[in-house]
Amino acid sequence: MDNIDELLVSANKLIGKPAMEQKAADEIVLKLISSFIQACVDEEAIKKHRSYEAITFERDCLKENHKKSLEDEGYEEQKMVDTRMAIVFSEMSNLIEEFGPGLFFNMESIKEEVDNEA
Repeated sequence: MDNIDELLVSANKLIGKPAMEQKAADEIVLKLISSFIQACVDEEAIKKHRSYEAITFERDCLKENHKKSLEDEGYEEQKMVDTRMAIVFSEMSNLIEEFGPGLFFNMESIKEEVDNEA
């Protein structure tokens, strides 16, 4: 997983050079999606959540399509790729809204550490 600084640099590349090749832009977005998934806490409530499952499904479809060329059977047009990416970011937003910081940090272990320090 890339660290947050590397991800921000990648995201800024998208903003600063919107005319970059589509495959290169899609690759950056795929890295961002994969990093988000890896950053989520490994808890059943999160992994079984409808939004998390949608993100992983769409990411897998995007990865598979990214490997294909225009002539390959099942290749999805850019409009569909963009729709899948919009779904992913909407579902990410849902997870962040529902779980808050608990999506990325084990809140119980943080509470224990604070209690032990007190």
